[in-house]
Amino acid sequence: MHKLVFIAVLFLLFGINPVLYACYLPPKHMYVGHDETIDNAKWIARVRAIRRKGDSVEVRAIEYLKGDGPELFILPNVSTTHENNDSTKPSDSNYFGHSVSRFWVNGGRSFNSGDCSIHPSIMFGDNEYLIFGPLDYNLGFENITAQNDLWLKYVRDYLKGLKPSKPFPKLLETYIDEVAAVIRVQARWEGGRVIWEEEVLKGDKNSYINTIIPVPDAYFNYVANPNCHGILGVYRNKKKFDRLYILEHMPVGQVTINDTLLNCFSADGKAHAQISATGRFVKNGVAEFDLLNSDSELKPLYRRAFGTQIWRERISTINDFLEVISK
Repeated sequence: MHKLVFIAVLFLLFGINPVLYACYLPPKHMYVGHDETIDNAKWIARVRAIRRKGDSVEVRAIEYLKGDGPELFILPNVSTTHENNDSTKPSDSNYFGHSVSRFWVNGGRSFNSGDCSIHPSIMFGDNEYLIFGPLDYNLGFENITAQNDLWLKYVRDYLKGLKPSKPFPKLLETYIDEVAAVIRVQARWEGGRVIWEEEVLKGDKNSYINTIIPVPDAYFNYVANPNCHGILGVYRNKKKFDRLYILEHMPVGQVTINDTLLNCFSADGKAHAQISATGRFVKNGVAEFDLLNSDSELKPLYRRAFGTQIWRERISTINDFLEVISK
């Protein structure tokens, strides 16, 4: 009881809405693989948003790929913010036409809120969405591009019984040839301050870090500064940082990044900050690997995995990866 009261007080002190943390076990159907999501849905529709109705949005079905239904129907619990910057062209919001690994390895862009329901982001205009119903699915609210969108094409072919292949995994050498840039970033705590270095392993530019992280100095201070601590007052023991970033696609259009990791802004750990930045960033088009905590295989730092890997080969160490880079 005392622990619950303590947590509730922390929520109040730090302005955190406890409802956001209330869903401990999302429905099983919500986070499943691509094929299982297609199988589970009773209907799948390609739609455009027409008008806002309270917390809901009325959409028009352009076509039903699976099942059938009305031309006009209501999507409940919808956010119409412009944070995703949805587009009719390949962009970060639609995983660049669903061509990058994050969608196929990690899943879709829609996650549940504290009420264990998904509140999808939908924008008006010419933007199109592939909606799965009648339940909430992580993969069921994707912004899609034209007919060449790989998720749209995969769903069509799967429903035709063609047994389509996913874009991933790929041979590592093929993958490296296709990506835009590869960088390695190392940071360490030394002499009372954080020192960080970026090494460009592939790419024409001298630096790419600002396309991934809006305020690099503050971010690396947070991850490598032993004085930094979170809201529970727990100090971080980590004094080193070593990560590989693979930019599968360069920025296209405006992307908003809300970075909640910058709890520690100053060297002494006493100044705190959070940022929201809109610019030419990449969120979904980058694969990130922690080189310090990789055990027997390099794996991307994604929140979920559907069993799909990025590479066909088993790459155990950064040296194995660098051998392919140097070819």
